[in-house]
Amino acid sequence: MSEKLLSLPESMTSETDISQFIVQQVPFVDKTDMIRKLLLSRGPYFLARPRRFGKTLLLDTIENIALGNKELFQNKDIMKATPKYDWKTFPVIHIDMSDVSSDPKLFEKSLANNLVNHANHHEVNVDMSTPAGIFTSLISQLSLRHDPYVQPASKLSKTYNRQNVIILIDEYDYPLTSNIGDNDKIEKIRSGLRDFYSAIKKNRYFYRFVFITGVSNFYQMSPLSGLNNVTDITFNTNYSSICGFTKIEIIKTFEKYLPYTLDKMKQRNIMGIKSTVRDLMKNIEDWYDGYSWDGNTNVLKSIFSYELSNSWTFWWLLVQIRNIDVYSSTWIE
Repeated sequence: MSEKLLSLPESMTSETDISQFIVQQVPFVDKTDMIRKLLLSRGPYFLARPRRFGKTLLLDTIENIALGNKELFQNKDIMKATPKYDWKTFPVIHIDMSDVSSDPKLFEKSLANNLVNHANHHEVNVDMSTPAGIFTSLISQLSLRHDPYVQPASKLSKTYNRQNVIILIDEYDYPLTSNIGDNDKIEKIRSGLRDFYSAIKKNRYFYRFVFITGVSNFYQMSPLSGLNNVTDITFNTNYSSICGFTKIEIIKTFEKYLPYTLDKMKQRNIMGIKSTVRDLMKNIEDWYDGYSWDGNTNVLKSIFSYELSNSWTFWWLLVQIRNIDVYSSTWIE
């Protein structure tokens, strides 16, 4: 192809945020209209997806929208849809539970320290107590500072309801999944998590939107049982493709990359000389498809890292084809 294509990022860490993608003009699979609908309906919501599926980037996108960073989304779906998003700015508490120790002996102190760090970031003074106590103090103080007319929770009525704090929790179950096989450790941590998440329900007058992600719901032993008003959208048809790439999204977003990828594969005899982009898409479906949360929409993993199954995710396929001149065909086995 004569047209110069932008190089794709070869790695992404928890520090990568959506602003880097947009500012660097990296191909962007637009999920912002779904996010708009979620923000307008407020939640609390829970979403389960496998790891390396884009949950962290999804939460980062929600955070940037909640912070009112309108300039990042000028040409995105959220700007075109109705009813329009109002772009008000809200305080955001964004917690990544994978940053918290999974050792039951250290878990509570680690979680407390994590919350204190968030309080320091927001310049909020909290008393060192239980994680649930610190969380409650953080939520209420942020809400009061955002709207000084909010009354103390004990005196709050519908008249004085000022829900404005955005709460985002990534990998909520990480301390549990890290201890799979040790029921004693799981039970000790689950009890602490249940008390912690109960603080969200107790502060319902102060939060505007809550979104929680994880890899599973643990059903009967779920630490989210303390938050019994959460809506699980894991299998919701309206949000089945909120993480990952659908076939339509791949064709739309990576349209210029697919012919280039096909040419490179022909040169390496990975695909026949008469193969078309349609043939390439069929092969991509065979290599990377298989995830569906509504029985209808299939999505490919969106994150570009090497998996234990020895299969490269779709983005990594494009990275290798686009950025590396010589490679072995074994990476598509």
